[in-house]
Amino acid sequence: APAPAPAVSSPPLSLDSVAAALVGTNEPAPAPLSSPGPVSLVDLALSLADSAYAAPLRVEAMQALAQLVLTHPSIAHRCWPGLEQCGRVALGDPEPAVKIHALKLFEEMGRAPLEHVEASPLWTELFELHFPPLLQDPAPAVRACACDCLAAAPDAALATVPVRLRYLAMSTMLGLAHEQAPVIRAAAIRGLAVLVRSPTIRDDPVFLADVIGVATTALPDPALPVRTRAAWALGNLCDALLINELSGEGCTALLVTPLTAVIEAALGAVKDNDKVRANIMRTLGTSARLAAPLMTADQAQRMLLRVVDAVLAACTSGAFKVRWNACRALCNIGQCSVLPPDALCKAGAVSTLLGLITECPNFKVKIHAAAALALARDCTPEVQRIVEVTLTAYESCGAMADYTQLKYQAALRGKLMTLFAATVVGTRESVAPLLAPCWHAAEQLLVDFARATATPAPAPAP
Repeated sequence: APAPAPAVSSPPLSLDSVAAALVGTNEPAPAPLSSPGPVSLVDLALSLADSAYAAPLRVEAMQALAQLVLTHPSIAHRCWPGLEQCGRVALGDPEPAVKIHALKLFEEMGRAPLEHVEASPLWTELFELHFPPLLQDPAPAVRACACDCLAAAPDAALATVPVRLRYLAMSTMLGLAHEQAPVIRAAAIRGLAVLVRSPTIRDDPVFLADVIGVATTALPDPALPVRTRAAWALGNLCDALLINELSGEGCTALLVTPLTAVIEAALGAVKDNDKVRANIMRTLGTSARLAAPLMTADQAQRMLLRVVDAVLAACTSGAFKVRWNACRALCNIGQCSVLPPDALCKAGAVSTLLGLITECPNFKVKIHAAAALALARDCTPEVQRIVEVTLTAYESCGAMADYTQLKYQAALRGKLMTLFAATVVGTRESVAPLLAPCWHAAEQLLVDFARATATPAPAPAP
């Protein structure tokens, strides 16, 4: 038999030879790499993103750079000026795909947890030179990505952008929310939903009223992504208003009519897709809490009872996210002083919430149900049942069918302790008869509660 041919050893591959093979013989060679290791890979991607190469290759290079910023921000920080320059050049490219991935690169850079991002003048330049033409680009996908990128501007960077440039961009996005293409409408409303949470913008009642008008108009939109973003925008806006109100800097009194419109629009969407309903529950709870003090007592009570009925129906149907947001809504409604003390009990809230604590397998739903139940007042006929369900649930916290619920176990125990304390302390009946049937569980809960709420003893004086 003939002897086997000797193996031919291949020369070791270098990054330069791999790059040359990738770009082919018709493309110019990439710039020489500056140093070995991960930074050399960054240099390679930056060089391949240059306008000298074909658009598909540049798109892939910018995708790699965006992933680098997302997954390895410390490495990306070392070449931040190069990333900024790469994106600037690509934003002026005639190819829509190149502009889209340049915007995605800047979007990831805006989300990067780096002080360098906030200190850079990049965002002022983007607002002044790039966003105005990009938000009016002929390609719908470019306009949609421009909305996403604008919304990714860090709060600290947004505060340094001149007011006129901010308002120009925001006004353009308000107009894009009425575009014919659903992808643009959805992106514009999502961008507005992010901006209303910014401390720089959320205290402007005129802009907030404009966002309310856009989002409530979009709730009946035939496209589900648009309706989903509209509901999210309303939830974010109401949360921002509540933050302002609790900090003493609220402008809610100027938004009575828009808030009423929000409640009516949200009540009309309570039977929509679960993706919409989850944020509709957020919206209903927060907007009702904000609007009730601004109405007459009769108006507020009628409105709150309608909202309570809609929220209670959502507590027992749909996805878990819908249910825990419905329980959160009840927490907000329970803090309205104009609500009659026994309103939640008469509406059947106690039975509904106890059913969630007992039967729902999701711990987040149980947590929010216990928090809402702790706010229910004048529920004397239900006290015995509340105590029994609370103690049983506390004992069974360790028995879970889904290990992913383990991270919520401590929070659930804490909420059940709070519920137990609120129920026992708030009742006018003797505590002993309530605890007699389940004394062992009550004793353990009381011991845990005492440990959790104990004030550490001061250190002895030297």
